[in-house]
Amino acid sequence: MKIYRQNKMRRSTGALLTGALALLLVASLSLLLSHFRALAQPEAGNLVTSKSVYPSSARPGDHLAYTVYITNTGDEPVSAAWMTDSLPLEVNYFGGLTATMGTPGRAGDVITWTGLLTPNDVVAIDFTVQITDATGGDARFSFANTAKITGAGSLVTSSVEATAIVTFEAWFPIIFYKYPPVPDLNDIPEPNPADNSFTVSWQAVNAPIDRYVLQESTDANFTSVTEEWETTATSQLVTKGTAQGALYYRVRADKDDRWGEGPWSAVKSVTLKLNYYDGFDSSSSGWRTHTADCCLTGCDDTFGGREHMSYKYNLYYSGGRYHVYIPTNCYEGGNHGFTRFVYPVSLAPGITRPSTETCIEMKGSFEKPKWVSGWGLVFAASADMNTVYSLWVDNRGDWGIVKRIGYQFPGPNYSMQTHEKRINIVPGVGGPRTPARPDKEVNTLRAQVTGNQVKLYVNGEHVHTFSEGDISSLNRVGIIGGNWEWGDTQIGYDYFYMDEGCDTY
Repeated sequence: MKIYRQNKMRRSTGALLTGALALLLVASLSLLLSHFRALAQPEAGNLVTSKSVYPSSARPGDHLAYTVYITNTGDEPVSAAWMTDSLPLEVNYFGGLTATMGTPGRAGDVITWTGLLTPNDVVAIDFTVQITDATGGDARFSFANTAKITGAGSLVTSSVEATAIVTFEAWFPIIFYKYPPVPDLNDIPEPNPADNSFTVSWQAVNAPIDRYVLQESTDANFTSVTEEWETTATSQLVTKGTAQGALYYRVRADKDDRWGEGPWSAVKSVTLKLNYYDGFDSSSSGWRTHTADCCLTGCDDTFGGREHMSYKYNLYYSGGRYHVYIPTNCYEGGNHGFTRFVYPVSLAPGITRPSTETCIEMKGSFEKPKWVSGWGLVFAASADMNTVYSLWVDNRGDWGIVKRIGYQFPGPNYSMQTHEKRINIVPGVGGPRTPARPDKEVNTLRAQVTGNQVKLYVNGEHVHTFSEGDISSLNRVGIIGGNWEWGDTQIGYDYFYMDEGCDTY
């Protein structure tokens, strides 16, 4: 690469008078001083240019990638910088004409660019050519092309010459690697809320390649790569399920036998919203399970202990539903297991409620209602379940909102109620209350949580709105259900759904 720069300055110097007249001598020295001051003033605008080619050695039919750099080193903007680059007969324009600023163009075999360059601006103009077949049986031939850059007014003109030789000699260090061309990564569309799926796509490069490599990361600097795909296509379908937060992507083009790994594209990102749905069709979806009969030998025969509380509830999948079953009163049956006030909580597996507006919904019904039994939607809870907020319905068709503090899984027996403090945000009325439905009828419960504010719905009807300062920090959600009097109680749940952004509603 050769760079030429020419600045012309004229200097006029007054003849030094050797005569006796001091006045003329002073005038001449004053004139010289004024001229040197003028020469010391900064240039209004100054363009400097350089040009590189990769590879510098290639065969006929191969591709060369050129880059022209133009810099304004002056103190004022150049309002109409202009470049022309006439391609020699030995190459044909192939494609990939881009510029980091300004407007590139092409007229036949002449590459052009024009634009505004403010002080210290640098523009890079890229394009690719293909070498024509050698003529005359030459084993090698060389050619050169020159990019000429001009400004406006009194701005200087600078030109550059680049040479490529069709041999296997290396004239440029590998630091000038600019090939294969950089793929242009498209903007990533909004994910499909059903499964957080989206398509990452890019523009095909105008050069032969072996593959594209697409990388994913959770940070824009790609400190770690979470996933990588290799493909010959120009798009990749990505499905993220219940993942949430920002993901970042970049793509490159590889050519193994000539260029190796190409440079990475610009980084594009997508933000995932949490959309979780479980219809309880599969027992592998991860909700808590436990199956046992409280009347097994060894059940606790005192009211004060908790050693055998785990025998007093059942959680299981069956028939496309998720169930809570509190068995019949073992105390009355003779084995002295006590089942009153057992209401196990089951948290959604691996799911935390986002800090943004989120809707949580569940649908269920009593399969074996028992006076008095109930079930509900847990819309805010701590991971250890010490604090639990829930919206509940009971078999009488009543509903209410309760905050439990000091909850002990799977719920206290009768003599241990004092260990759990209950705050009835909206207490039940002890009988039917619209819009709840009694007995085995289906109820749908929904909570819309935004920060510390909660809006609650029963069967699609808004029933209450309230705010409390700890709700935003209690980000676990799930199900609560059981009996408040004696068993036998069984509840079935049809689905559990959580939607960040409440897009469905």
